[in-house]
Amino acid sequence: MLRAKRMGMWSLRGAQHQPGRRYSAGGSRTRSAPTSDRKGRILRILALSYVVKTILVALVWLAIPDLPQRTAAKVREAWSLVAKR
Repeated sequence: MLRAKRMGMWSLRGAQHQPGRRYSAGGSRTRSAPTSDRKGRILRILALSYVVKTILVALVWLAIPDLPQRTAAKVREAWSLVAKR
């Protein structure tokens, strides 16, 4: 028993089953799959970030209407320099 405890394995005495938790041979806990609550939180954060990004792009586009044309011209110029090599 004592050797098993030192190795980080479960002993027969005092071992309590904890659902959803896995233990490796070293005794450290590994990460479990995200719960539905965490998934919902992650999705809300992603949705909020897309909304903020969309609003920022719209505001910049309103402030500088020819920005897409400028960017396209710079990309074409850079592409032509790379394509010549």
